[in-house]
Amino acid sequence: MDRIKRNRRQRGAFAMSCALLVFVTAFTGCGSSFFVNPTVSSMKVTPSGLFVQSGHSQQMTATAIYSDGKTQNITGAANWTSSNSKVANVTSSGMVSGLITGSATITVSYQSITASTMVTVSAAPLISIEVSPATATVKSGQTLRYTATGTFRGGSTQNVTGTITWTSSDTSVATVAGGLATAKSVSATSQAQIYASSGSVVSEPVTLVVYPQ
Repeated sequence: MDRIKRNRRQRGAFAMSCALLVFVTAFTGCGSSFFVNPTVSSMKVTPSGLFVQSGHSQQMTATAIYSDGKTQNITGAANWTSSNSKVANVTSSGMVSGLITGSATITVSYQSITASTMVTVSAAPLISIEVSPATATVKSGQTLRYTATGTFRGGSTQNVTGTITWTSSDTSVATVAGGLATAKSVSATSQAQIYASSGSVVSEPVTLVVYPQ
């Protein structure tokens, strides 16, 4: 009787092992139906809103952002072009060279995704950026226009609002792009620090206070 029970248990275990093997084989064989390779959903080019002195160069970086949230440096694999190679030239490795004063759009493409940024070539290097107003107050949903003034070596100044990078310290309070800040919906009085930058040149932060409606 014990031998019969043991045989039954062994046959049952063997049957379960076979069933499991069939399931694993089928699942593996249909892997393409269950797993989808992530694709490039967007790209980021840094630094953005760049000022380059005539006769000087700046390395740019392209980062691919995939559908699963992962990122990858694809600087050397992407295709780089300049809208005006007489003003600014760019190599296949993302090195931008300023040739004469003016502006050019640098575009990078990879797997049908493109991104671009403005490069301004100046006769003198940019040494500082000042953002105004220094302090401002708005209600949720309102917008505020900032102005950025760049100072170049030698003392000359220029409005650089539309050609630099804008950053908010807290995008849940306010976002900023092209100098236009948008106050988000808040339940209590909150504030964000707004910065403007071009390469390694970063402005002092200015404060945006947001009140709830």
